[in-house]
Amino acid sequence: MSKLFAAFGEAELPCPIGTPIVGWIPPERPTRMKLDPLLANVAVLKNQENTLVLISLDLLSLDIEDADEIRDLAAEAAGTKKENVLVGVTHNHCGPAAVELYDAPKNHPFVAELKELLKQAVRETYSRLEPAVLGTGFTYENDISWNRRYILRDGTAFAHPLVDKTEVLYAEGPIDPQVGVICVRSMEGYALGYVVNFACHPLCHGGERIATANFPGVLRRELKKKENDRCVTVFLQGAAGDISHANPFDQKRTTMESVGVRLAERSYEA
Repeated sequence: MSKLFAAFGEAELPCPIGTPIVGWIPPERPTRMKLDPLLANVAVLKNQENTLVLISLDLLSLDIEDADEIRDLAAEAAGTKKENVLVGVTHNHCGPAAVELYDAPKNHPFVAELKELLKQAVRETYSRLEPAVLGTGFTYENDISWNRRYILRDGTAFAHPLVDKTEVLYAEGPIDPQVGVICVRSMEGYALGYVVNFACHPLCHGGERIATANFPGVLRRELKKKENDRCVTVFLQGAAGDISHANPFDQKRTTMESVGVRLAERSYEA
């Protein structure tokens, strides 16, 4: 059996007050408040044959050419092949504009700074590799996400329908309730980090001039509480499509906090 070496790291994304954030209409919103840090989270896993790098960013999206360049930089920093590097975003609707969206311009200085930050983060994480053990698991969570498109009695379909519930016939599609979890621990038993996969749009505070990591940030915070302050969580967004945290029949039922806390509980149990 190949021996595993692992390390996790995190770095804060630059998002000072006034930074334009995207993900809503109107398309461009200068930040006036930041609720919590927006992060880049990194996992490096190495055995005798390969080195794998996972990167998760608290952003809405990335242009493919930028993601490819980041993969090149990360591969060089970790001494591995580009195809062994995964770069993902949480699809955060309250983060800096790394792409052009509608009329909101791409923040090119931010993207350039992001690339340098990630190269350094991967290099630093790689330098801390230590012997580790890895476990996998999954569970199901059915009560924090909903399909946002509904068929109404008149035959029309709406996302987040603001109508009397008696006019709604059924959801147009399903959700994906599966929570996939990888937990990596040191040989002494403390958690180095988690990789969590779940499908749900981070739409909390959408449309507001607020920067936040959304429920993935709460998930990370809560897993640190359950494990240790060094524990880093790499959140990999699933095929969210029309899956949202917002329950159209009870808008107060789920919040950024409630979704993140529940997801942390389920991830820890898995």
